[in-house]
Amino acid sequence: MNQMLIAHLHSDDFFDVAHHPVAEFVAESITTLATCTDGTPNHLLRGQFTLRGITREIEFPILVATADGQRLTAQGVLDLDRTQFSSVYGSVDSSASSANTLSTTTSTFTSSSTPTSNRDTDNPVCAQSKNR
Repeated sequence: MNQMLIAHLHSDDFFDVAHHPVAEFVAESITTLATCTDGTPNHLLRGQFTLRGITREIEFPILVATADGQRLTAQGVLDLDRTQFSSVYGSVDSSASSANTLSTTTSTFTSSSTPTSNRDTDNPVCAQSKNR
């Protein structure tokens, strides 16, 4: 990215990094999705997301799987309407407009938690979720 674009995104037109250097998501709950199939999201993650000092409850689907049979990993795609966080520069006067939407893939994270059952199935997390 060029430096002018980065500087503009850091400005108060968008993320106001000088006053709000951190965006934060605090997970509150995770729910198994009934339509669990290999390679598709199998859980719904809910929590509080703070951007520009404004906190909103959000939820988004994630794919949870095991890595090497020892660790859990998760990945999801998150779409946010930036105008709900007071980022209105160049916004369109419609909440349904994709021009106002930020879309990002959440970082894959790893937990040291080890699944306790169904390790030998094709999709241990999906199988575990259905057994809960």
